[in-house]
Amino acid sequence: MPLQGNTKGAVCSCLMGVDALDLEAELIISSADHYIKDDLQSIVTYFRSQKADAGVLSFESVHPKWSFVKLNADKQVIEAAEKVSISRNAVAGLYYFRQAKDFVSAAKSIIRKDNCIGGNFYLSSCLNELVLEKKRIILRHLDNAIYHNFYDAHAVKAFALSHDKHLNSVGKLTEQYVEAFNKRSLPSVIEIFDRDASLIDPDNQLIGQESIREMLLRLFSACDSFSFVAHSVMTEGYKSIIEFELQLNEKILRGVDIIEWNQKGKIIKLNAYLH
Repeated sequence: MPLQGNTKGAVCSCLMGVDALDLEAELIISSADHYIKDDLQSIVTYFRSQKADAGVLSFESVHPKWSFVKLNADKQVIEAAEKVSISRNAVAGLYYFRQAKDFVSAAKSIIRKDNCIGGNFYLSSCLNELVLEKKRIILRHLDNAIYHNFYDAHAVKAFALSHDKHLNSVGKLTEQYVEAFNKRSLPSVIEIFDRDASLIDPDNQLIGQESIREMLLRLFSACDSFSFVAHSVMTEGYKSIIEFELQLNEKILRGVDIIEWNQKGKIIKLNAYLH
């Protein structure tokens, strides 16, 4: 629900939703003015694997319009600063907390201390409160090509141009999938699927790349005569629709594949329907 009126910064805005939080559960706070070309689940899994109490993403910059964190020898965050480049680790606008109550406690603490910058309370200041509590704060670095911040009109335009190019590649990826499937090239087909992809057809409900591989191996090896022909291909955003004809020996099947792709060009979901 949108806020009615302005607040004194991101910390106050986030606290407005405190009643909806499970204080014992994980919490992710993300800015709305950026795009991270990465898998959110893999980011969270990384922070979990590092047993992080909190985690931040970073990109390389020294421009003082960002917030920054400093690391110790173990690559844990030991200090944060807003609008002061204390390192080359500029903070991307995503914060992870293993328990929401840690954020709430830190946020209340900086407000009590009136620890504001330019009249606003920043999320980066919460990290310093967690450092004082000896919490484990982990940084995950993002390549600049993965992180896009829409800080001005030029940045928005540059992103739009590169994003349109990527969306156009969905059609090419779909063509590659059709060609590999028609050739019964199991390695090439499986390479296109994400590790955690799902495939659902009238006979299967499969989760995971390995399960899909085993099913396709049985399918490809069971037929002497095999062909997969796409009569039409349509793409919209990160989705492909293939109207196909599949020949399995003497049997001809006609149907539609609806494919969802992720930002890495991998299939994350395929639903097959027969006429």
